[in-house]
Amino acid sequence: MKPRTAGFSMIELFAVLAIVAVLLAACGRLFGDGWVALHRALRGAGDHQTATMLVQRWQRALRATAPETWRITGARFEAGALTVRSADQRLVFSDPRGSTSVHLSRRVECSFAIERADGEPDRAVLLLTVPATEGAPAGRRIIRIVACGEPA
Repeated sequence: MKPRTAGFSMIELFAVLAIVAVLLAACGRLFGDGWVALHRALRGAGDHQTATMLVQRWQRALRATAPETWRITGARFEAGALTVRSADQRLVFSDPRGSTSVHLSRRVECSFAIERADGEPDRAVLLLTVPATEGAPAGRRIIRIVACGEPA
């Protein structure tokens, strides 16, 4: 019988290598999934911030106008000296003081509507058509951003 020398056998080394390879693959997968989740969360936070800013800008701009001056001309919403239009993935607000714009996410489509009903304040509606997000049912979502005029 031969005396055993210090060290590991070839089988033991291959077993350890296999375990290390499995652990590294699992760590890489977890890191990759975490990275993707981080980017989705940041994109969602940016979209939420844009939506909040857009709601505030739309309502603030129309609060200073008279509902009688609201009209839609083609793809433009006009309210007195204020004009709102969609151009190059931006919603552009123009008035005599200048122009400001809000960046929109890719593939978002804008349209406008004016809703008038007896006894209720007029409503200017900015409609954003957004493609379905990952994991959601197929189709498009329509987001309504409403600004109300003063009651007559």
